[in-house]
Amino acid sequence: MTVVNDFINDNYKLRKKKIVVIHGNGAHILRNKIHKELKHNKMVDKYYLHTFNVGCTIIELKF
Repeated sequence: MTVVNDFINDNYKLRKKKIVVIHGNGAHILRNKIHKELKHNKMVDKYYLHTFNVGCTIIELKF
């Protein structure tokens, strides 16, 4: 989760509104862990699965 949090911090500093995290399909263990962390991250406005590729999560950051 350190890599995901660093990715969010870097993009927040770059003032990016939307970013994408690719976690892949499978048993959804990684996706569930990422979504649990995103729920508590104060820089994240909202997050959702990509419509056509459920192996990606789109994250919208607050400003």
